[in-house]
Amino acid sequence: MANGSLIHGEHAIVLSFRITAPDEKLDDVLRSLQSLVGPASAEAACLVSEVFQEVDNPNAISFVQAWTKRRELQRHVSSRQYRQLLSVLDYSTTMPDIRLDEVTAIGTGIGVLAAMTSDEEQIDLKKVQGGLK
Repeated sequence: MANGSLIHGEHAIVLSFRITAPDEKLDDVLRSLQSLVGPASAEAACLVSEVFQEVDNPNAISFVQAWTKRRELQRHVSSRQYRQLLSVLDYSTTMPDIRLDEVTAIGTGIGVLAAMTSDEEQIDLKKVQGGLK
């Protein structure tokens, strides 16, 4: 995507979860999740695979993956490697927050922010820097 573009018609399936790891398992959880980022990112259909740790609550960990193809996400979730991710959920001291979202427009760059902060009721996709692809 060009800098500042919003691509209407492109889509992604975003799988994410947030857990709260106990102090004694925090390093293990982070290590386990980080080990999954590289292999998933190498998949052609994987747009992003990232682990986030909250600043105000370092025990709160989020794992996010975005995929262009549902079939590839399903294959990934069925893999032996992904079972490692599922085992991490057992460590959570709170109920894991698990989400599956389908995104129908993908945007990047400063043009997206400019379009979102306009006074108009709806975002005019054609005004986004870089235009539609």
